[in-house]
Amino acid sequence: MAISPNLLRTIEPTHAAQIEALLEQLVFPVARNTVVCPNISHGFFRSHESDLVCVSKAGWLTEVEIKVSASDWKNDRKKSKWQSEDDAVSEELYDRRVRRFFFAAPLSLARRYQEFNIMLFAGVLGFSWEEYQRTGSPYCVPRVEHIRPAKDLKGSRKVTDKELLTLSKLSSMRYWGLRQAMSGNPYNK
Repeated sequence: MAISPNLLRTIEPTHAAQIEALLEQLVFPVARNTVVCPNISHGFFRSHESDLVCVSKAGWLTEVEIKVSASDWKNDRKKSKWQSEDDAVSEELYDRRVRRFFFAAPLSLARRYQEFNIMLFAGVLGFSWEEYQRTGSPYCVPRVEHIRPAKDLKGSRKVTDKELLTLSKLSSMRYWGLRQAMSGNPYNK
């Protein structure tokens, strides 16, 4: 007779890096995509930064903005990338290389997305870990809830080979920058 596990508690991520890791693990695994690149702040988008971008094997780009608090989400609407003449965000104004756009947040915050006046085209993903106990030590299972689907942006296009190479280079730079920071190299200041 199998013993079913008991749910002990739900744990929510508190840092953007935790959500990045969950995005790669549960939504955009590198094994199924061409490029998954965190922290695009220069070298790709002209007017804004992105917390994470993913390019599918078919060449479609998805952008993700990570939010870890209500104030973070409220302040996001003040960014210039969301402003237009009538103060409404239009999908026609958004970067043509982006096919889909998501907000990713801890599960309880993501479920409150309607408080934050987000764009109609944006999807919402909520993340948590569920801690279980069967026998012995507790174990955690990562979880994603697709709270609201993202709409395909009108007029979006696939990334070019040159843009894919740029993203690959930026991804490599992020990786090696982190490795340098973690290496304990005293000359890495």
